Amino acid sequence: MAVEKVNFVTLSGPMSHLDDVALACALSGVYHSDNASVLYSDVKGVSSVSIDNTYNEQCERLKALCDMHNISFDENVDTSDFDDDTRTIAEFITEFSAELNSLYEQKNKIDNEFKYFKENIESVVEFSKTDIDFKKLSECEFIKTGFGHIPIENYKHISENSEKLGFLFIPISKDELSCCGMYAVSVEMADKAERILARMRFSPVNISLIEECRNNANKLEDLANELNETNRKIDEYIKAKIEYASKCYFKLREKNEVEKIKGNGLTHKNNFILTGWIPKKDEKNFESMFSHLDGINITLSDGAKVLSISPPIKLKNNFLSRPFEFYVDMFGLPSYNEIDPTAFVAITYTLLFGIMFGDLGQGIVLSIVGWLMWKLKKMKLGRLLVPCGISSAIFGTLYGSVFGFEHALDPMYKALGFKGKPIEVMESQTINMIIYAAVAIGVTLVIVAMMLNIYSSLKKHNLGHALFSSSGLVGIMFYGGLVAGLLSTIFFGKNLFTPVYVIGLIVIPILAMYLQEPLINLVNRKKNPFPEKWGDYLIQSFFELFETMLSYISNTMSFLRVGAFVLVHAGMMMVVAILAGEPGSVSFVIVEIVGNIFVMALEGLLVGIQVLRLEFYEMFSRFYTGSGRPFKPVKIKEKIQH
Repeated sequence: MAVEKVNFVTLSGPMSHLDDVALACALSGVYHSDNASVLYSDVKGVSSVSIDNTYNEQCERLKALCDMHNISFDENVDTSDFDDDTRTIAEFITEFSAELNSLYEQKNKIDNEFKYFKENIESVVEFSKTDIDFKKLSECEFIKTGFGHIPIENYKHISENSEKLGFLFIPISKDELSCCGMYAVSVEMADKAERILARMRFSPVNISLIEECRNNANKLEDLANELNETNRKIDEYIKAKIEYASKCYFKLREKNEVEKIKGNGLTHKNNFILTGWIPKKDEKNFESMFSHLDGINITLSDGAKVLSISPPIKLKNNFLSRPFEFYVDMFGLPSYNEIDPTAFVAITYTLLFGIMFGDLGQGIVLSIVGWLMWKLKKMKLGRLLVPCGISSAIFGTLYGSVFGFEHALDPMYKALGFKGKPIEVMESQTINMIIYAAVAIGVTLVIVAMMLNIYSSLKKHNLGHALFSSSGLVGIMFYGGLVAGLLSTIFFGKNLFTPVYVIGLIVIPILAMYLQEPLINLVNRKKNPFPEKWGDYLIQSFFELFETMLSYISNTMSFLRVGAFVLVHAGMMMVVAILAGEPGSVSFVIVEIVGNIFVMALEGLLVGIQVLRLEFYEMFSRFYTGSGRPFKPVKIKEKIQH
């Protein structure tokens, strides 16, 4: 639950060393380049570094070419002694592109011809095996013939009613689904016969294709050989050129990144100034990158001391929390002096998902599916499903549900000394308990979110916000006091709402939230802490306070969906059980499998969305802004980022 510490780096020295310094920054793999004008724009005599970046276009051109043909660059290639000029590289790219496009154009032409011939051969192959003279048939003066395929049931109807229909259908070959053959009809009856055949889903074939199939018996094999030969040429050409292409790409990328770093710099009296960020743990290795250069000044400042220029954020979490960085990044990264909510999300999301989707069997399947999604497809969502599925399996064990079978674990409970399931979801008393528990979870998490807001505000040195905001100390006093008073009255019959209690925990916090803006300004010692127009402020603050009161209610009631989904899951699986009927039949197995898949897909999606909504709207809104920007170090090769 942390943001990795970063240092603000300032590099300066003679302009003659600018290229070398920028290259060292790029090759370090840990340098996040920033625009120096943000910090030094007010300094007299400074100007932007003039660059002429001609490398980006060529780099993107080569990358697009290789992406189009699914060619991967060799990241292990050594470019240290590669010094070909941009003109030579540009000529290679032009030649490489022309040759690849020519080879792939040839391949596509053969491939299209192969597919066309294969598809059409399959439809006429039976006709090509006959001794029928199609040319003579087509020259008949009084009889019209045609060839094609018809569904087997429609062929039977035609053969049984040929006299009534007025034409013959002569089969050439048949199978269980269709019949291929020839129809013969008088010229006068041809139109009527063709309309009947069309209604019976007759698919005609072209006679010229039949002749082509006869005359080119080996055409398909020849095309396949041509295609294999072309693929071999493509593979050999790529194998011969990929090393040089990789050197060109990474050298262009290196020069492009160097130019971009230089473009963020400033010049002052024939000296350069570059600024950026590096992880604090890498400062020694970074400084050593410039040991061979004379006259280079490196200044490192703690990121916490330069918050005004928004240090970039690199999250640092353990392997259990790391998958949930996906959701944090979706909402927005924390600012440098803000808490990282990843661990909080990991705990609460996993817990709430398990409660709402409690099923031992389905939870295990969900974890396996998530693991496969991550391992095979590298889908970030897959890593999230693994702990969520485990949580579902744990709560499913408490509910006694295994693929919707509510009593499958009864022998285990008896062996452990229980009279029945720990939680019988569909019992009326349990339903009330689930609803109360959902509200209790909501109250607890809302208060925890407020406490996190206090901690985050203190970390930002914003004492006023920690004390007087609606999610600060006065918010906890009001919300906690109101909830405690209601619980005491409803469940224990003891009225806590005495005058002292009401004034201390209800009235004073409300007044503090009503006047929170001037109070926060006073505590934070801001100039002119009071509003210019009290009348406008009091009216605006009244409506904001009213909205705050509603948010306390709505945030708490939103957690009722936690209990609702517990009941929905049990209800949906009960419907599946009813549809499946009595165990032992094939239909029972099919319905149970299909039903479980449907419930896992539908409810897994809905629960995932609903829990994320609780995270973002009911909890994040109270303590988290997510206004940070990502730490993006300059990298030449992808390996550098690992």
